[in-house]
Parts: sequence; C-alpha cells; structure tokens
Amino acid sequence: MEYDSSNGIKDGFATLKINDIPFKFDIRKGKENGNFNTQLVAEKTLSAKKIFSSFDLKKEIKGSSKFKINLTLASFIKKQPFIDPEIKVSSNLEGISIDLPEPFIKSKDSKVDFSLAFKPYLNKPPLLSFKYGDLFRGKFNFDNNATEGFVIAGKKKQSVSIVDGQILLIGEVQKLDLGSLISLGIFEGEESGNFFIKDLLVQETNFSNFSLLKTRFKSSRTKDGIEYKFLNDDLSGRLLIPEENNKNLSFKFDFIKINQSSGSSKDSFLSLFNGIKDKFNFSTEEIFFNDQNYGNWEFSILPEANQLTLHDIKGTYGRWGLKNTNDGISTLKISKNSIGWTSSLKTNIYSGSPEKAMMQIGIKPNFELDKLSLDVDLTWNNLPWLFDYNSIKGEVKTNLDGITIRNSETLETTSNLLRLVNIFNITDSFEKVTNLDFRKLYKRGFSADSVTGKFNITNKSLQIKEPILLKSGSSQFSWTGEISRDKKGNLDKLNLEVVMTLPLREYLPAYALVLGGPLTAGVVYIAGKAFEKNLDKLSSGKWIIKGNISEPKTEFDGWFEDSNKK
Repeated sequence: MEYDSSNGIKDGFATLKINDIPFKFDIRKGKENGNFNTQLVAEKTLSAKKIFSSFDLKKEIKGSSKFKINLTLASFIKKQPFIDPEIKVSSNLEGISIDLPEPFIKSKDSKVDFSLAFKPYLNKPPLLSFKYGDLFRGKFNFDNNATEGFVIAGKKKQSVSIVDGQILLIGEVQKLDLGSLISLGIFEGEESGNFFIKDLLVQETNFSNFSLLKTRFKSSRTKDGIEYKFLNDDLSGRLLIPEENNKNLSFKFDFIKINQSSGSSKDSFLSLFNGIKDKFNFSTEEIFFNDQNYGNWEFSILPEANQLTLHDIKGTYGRWGLKNTNDGISTLKISKNSIGWTSSLKTNIYSGSPEKAMMQIGIKPNFELDKLSLDVDLTWNNLPWLFDYNSIKGEVKTNLDGITIRNSETLETTSNLLRLVNIFNITDSFEKVTNLDFRKLYKRGFSADSVTGKFNITNKSLQIKEPILLKSGSSQFSWTGEISRDKKGNLDKLNLEVVMTLPLREYLPAYALVLGGPLTAGVVYIAGKAFEKNLDKLSSGKWIIKGNISEPKTEFDGWFEDSNKK
C-alpha cells in the first residue's frame, strides 16, 4: 500500500483474519458526496457454520454463500473532512438454508437481499442498521452496553423513532409460527428484556393446529414479566412470559371463538395434542364453540408421554361449575392409547340452580333442587366433549340440598337420570304397601332437606357404595343396593333396600293406625300386621325394591324398633 497526504491511498491490498477466517481486501481511493474516502473491499464465500460458530444456531442455519465486505475510512488527504468509518456487509444468501419457524425460514436455493452496516462513531454511540429482504429492516444504537432501536417488519413505510432503552417492533408480517418460536425459547432470557412490540399486524399466526388471521400484537413490561397482547375478530388476550424461570407461560384470554365441525374435532385435537410440548397456564373469560358460549375457565396444562393433563380446573358453563373436590383436586387427563382416546375427570361439579342447569343440557327435570354438589371420579373412552352418559365409569359422591321429587302418575321417562330420581320418590309407590299417607305431608312430591351418599359406576351396574341418605326434618331414608346395566349401559334391574326412620304419628291417619278396634294395650296395627310395641318406639321400616327401573316393585319387609331412638 502506498500513501501520501496530498493524494491519499494508492491502489493496493491487505490480508487479515477475522475469527480465523482469512480475507484479502482490495484498497482503493473512493469518492462519495464530493468527498474522497478510502475503500477496503473483499468478496468471499463464507459458511454459515463459521459465521455462527459462537451462536446456538449452528443446527438451524446451514450452507454457504458469497458475502461482500466494504470498509469505508477517511481519505487521509490534507484539507479533506475526516469522515466516520463504516463497515458494510451484503449478500443474497443463496446457498444458505435457515431452518427456523415462520417468518425466518429460508430454503437453500432462494435469494434474500441481506445488508448490514455498522458505524462506530467517534463522538456518539455506534449505530447498526440492517435489512433482510422485505421481511425486516431496522437500526440499533449501542449506548453504555444498552441496545436501543427499532425493527420494521414488511416493506410498507412506518413512522417510528428510537426510544431510550427500548427496541421497538412495528409493521406487518405475513406468517408467524408462534408455537414453534415459544418452544425454541425465543421469548425467554435477558435478550428479550428491552424488546417491545409497538404495533405488529400478522396476517396468519399459527399455534399448534390453530390458525389466527389478521391479528395485532403489542407488548409491555409488567411486574410479573413481559406481556404480549393480541387481538383479532376471533380472540382477545395476553401471553405472559414470567420473570421467574420456575413459573409457567400464561395465556389469559378475554374471549375465544372456535368454529369447527364435529367430524373434524378428533383430527384437530390430535394436532393440538402433538403440538403442546411445554407447560403453560390458561384462562378465558368467555369461550365460544360454534357460536355457543361455554363460559369462563382456567387451568394449567401439563404435557406427558401420550397424555395431556389439565390441573386445577375452575370455571362455569351457564348454570354449571367445576372446582376442587374436598381433597383439593380438579383435574382432567386425556390419554392416547390403542383404543383411541380415554378421558378421566376428577373434580367437583356444582350448581346453585340445578333445575335450570338440567334444562341447559336438554333435560326437563322431574324434581326441584336448591343446590347440587357432586365429587366425581369418572372415566370414559373418548375425548372430553364426546362422552356418552351410558359409557361412563367411576364414582360419584352426592351432596344435595333442598330436593323435592315431583309426584307423577307413572315412572316412565326416557332419561336414565330421571328414572333413577323417580325411584327415590316414596310417595309414588311406598304408601301403597304400607297404608302410610305420605302425600299428606308431601303434597307436591317427596321432599328432603339433604341427600348424601356415594355411587360406584361400573360397566355392569350402578352400586350404592355408601348409603344414600335422604334427611327431612326428623325423618331419614337410607338406601343401599345396586341397579344393573344392560349391554347398552342403560339402567336395568333393581336390587335395592331402603330403611325409613319416621316420626310415625305424623304419617299415620286414623284409619291406618288401628284396623278393627281402638288403640289398646299398646297394640298397633299397620298394613294388617300387629306389633306389641309402643307407637313412639316403632320408628323404622324396611322396604325391598325389585324389578325393572321403569316398573319397580316395592315390597314392605316390616317395621322394627330403632335401637338408637330415645
């Protein structure tokens, strides 16, 4: 290289190594905007492996491409202005493949105009500007080890300026694979601490098998972490990236709208099932499925081998609600196995308006009920929303308040549930075998203050695992036994016993107390049988219920003295 202060640099060359990569630069005099400068220019084919040797992208970025490096220096000619230096790197990236999610993906043979310019100013922070095709362009300042600047997505003009301590993203992207980017951890770590989305429009956002159209994104920092807001015609919500690494990602929706045919629900869920790789929390104020509102829900999702578990489920759907059982459990497990899908639900199902809740799912109740609470542990071989009542197995623990089973002329009903409820109505059949006038006290139907007990549901029967106790004032009705199920799962044959503990003076009309004479010597005649017991001690009776659930046959087994009665 030759130089003199009157003419500057004469043509020459320089060789050097950058990160152990040898370069040969041609040195020549240049001129720009009427001012002379010194140009060092090199062209070299570089491999992605060497370029990104210090990054964690060696597997995702492969191949090699020709790069042009241009170093602009002052002319070093007397009386010429001293310009700030600049380094420019450019390439069409042909030969390099980028195996990253949309929008960063690039095939090996495609061309994308890439340019990078770095100005290490002497009297102000260094400036880096870049352009990646029509996808991204932007500028970064490096001030006191803090990076600030902006990134513009798309080729449309945008109004944006550098904000102290922040990197802002604005513009438009055609496709964004959000699920894959989250799995890669692109939103985690210190690097994202000062990165904010000012206003980004994404024409198509994909998360697992869900596709969102024309979605706007914004982000901000909160005390809990970085919050990304998103909004389109089908949803509105926030994604929270927590500050603490031991906490889950959190999706919080204002509303979600899902439209899907019943025939495609299994295939769609399989894609979602396979696409969920990480734990996250989920909540929504409203979720619409095919324009029907299914209420508000929240839970945590845990993916496991061939299983997806929803923990701590809480929510309401119309008049129905789910919450923790007395053991503090509310979970749904969805398992993929050789027979397809198996769902297991352990939770508390409750309702403060049970009659309206029944009407909501298409059942016109034959009872009135103040409050319903069921601890359930149920399993069925299908997806959660494709269950069949007749195929369910497991346990149900009941806790009901203020029930009245309405009197009816017949026990015929198309619903297994309503047939079962009718069996517990003593006014419909029991008085016929006892001469007890239950309808005198239960004019609208049989009433109880509370109902407790536990059912065990198998593929063959409905077993009363813990006695079903119906309490009404000083009366108590204790049910035991089982009801068999036919091949289709319908309730079928009855094998039940009920022990009634009654204040008899309230139930026995005059004609039923004594048959054939006045009450003498403590002899009581009931249903043709004589008991030499005092009326106050004769407090409990036993009934046997047999036959088909639609035509039950009740047999009175006799009265006995309750040894616990004082």
